[in-house]
Amino acid sequence: MKTLTALALCLGYASFAQAQVDLDMSNPLDVGRTRFGIDSVTFNGTGCAGGQGTGYLVQNDILWLKFADAQTATSGPGTSLSASRRNCSAIINFKNSNRSYAVESVAFYVEADLPAQNAANVSVNWFFEGQGQTGSFAKTLNGDYYGVWTNTFEGAVSGDIWKPCGADRAMTVNGAIRVTGPREQESKAQWQILGVRLKSRSC
Repeated sequence: MKTLTALALCLGYASFAQAQVDLDMSNPLDVGRTRFGIDSVTFNGTGCAGGQGTGYLVQNDILWLKFADAQTATSGPGTSLSASRRNCSAIINFKNSNRSYAVESVAFYVEADLPAQNAANVSVNWFFEGQGQTGSFAKTLNGDYYGVWTNTFEGAVSGDIWKPCGADRAMTVNGAIRVTGPREQESKAQWQILGVRLKSRSC
């Protein structure tokens, strides 16, 4: 059993607030309205190496991904350039190969501490195994800013990338966060939650 904090779930809408959701990783939930189910989710990357501290939750048409605490980008005196960027990759296997799926929109929850002249950028891209097309979404937050930075499924994604019908093709979702600014200033942004709203159609 894993615990997901800092996320409150309401019917039909995601409200990001302090809450606690228990994730039973042994028995992923099926979705009703869009009729998709998740067979497995595997995490890796500099921000969630080995999948430690990660988890996922299915709610209606949304797949919530819990990133590890290590998904924190930092910059400032004494930090390496590589510390300013962290990424987490989630490989998602679906149960039903007789439906096609695409990403409709994304949400995120980031805790940021950015002085003036600093910025944080989040980027998401996704693709289905064996396909050359990639979808994407990106946002930038400029300092001076201290607090929670959220996106609640607002903003258009780059385009529809559909899962091939009748094929068991995993979807890879890559989330990356980066902070930029003067090296003498300390800045930090921790990306905790990514929400992927899916749509589906019959094959």
